[in-house]
Amino acid sequence: MTDLVIFGDGMVADIVAGCIRRHGRDRILGFTVHREHLRRDSRDGLPVVAFDEVERHFPQDQTQMLVAVGYQDMNIFRAATCAQAREKGYRLASYVGGGTYDGVGVGENVFVMDGNSLQPGVTVGDGSFVFSGAVVGHHTTVGAWCWITSGSVVGGASSIGDYCFLGLGCTVGHRVAVGANCFLGAGARVTRDAAPNGVYLEQDTERFRLDTSRFLRITKLS
Repeated sequence: MTDLVIFGDGMVADIVAGCIRRHGRDRILGFTVHREHLRRDSRDGLPVVAFDEVERHFPQDQTQMLVAVGYQDMNIFRAATCAQAREKGYRLASYVGGGTYDGVGVGENVFVMDGNSLQPGVTVGDGSFVFSGAVVGHHTTVGAWCWITSGSVVGGASSIGDYCFLGLGCTVGHRVAVGANCFLGAGARVTRDAAPNGVYLEQDTERFRLDTSRFLRITKLS
């Protein structure tokens, strides 16, 4: 069992802490945030301390850190915070939930939520987060500092560059290379190689001309 301190005090930290507690493989000792974001001194019965003094409370030789923050600035904030933790001498922990096949390689500070399908031969780079319901096909490489949301599907033998965001329900085809710093919005479909810094958006479904009650009457669904 590894003793952990979680960087973060928001929704992502809630999710990460909940998954860790559910499986009981590791033990959370407390939380830390930058001093300017310190808004309480405890949560869930555990201390929340300022990052500039975290080593006083959770020594580096006894505790690992997991940085649990979102995809702000295309994940740059998470990468920068991990660098700060390393500078302090912390080893960065990862969490890999159920649904991941044998033969999957993960870096440091990786979070793979339960209910994913990461197939054999997949590698996930440092600091990348994969949320439940995603499918990452065999022998695909996910770069560092990526965020893959629920329902995303990445075909086999593909590659996702560093600092990418894959929105809800997006699809990347088989043997497709997505360059670094690409933003794929919800429902986007990319079947050819994507150059770095690309934005791919799917149009929203237009509102139908009838309101709900009239639609139900006409279609006899009510």
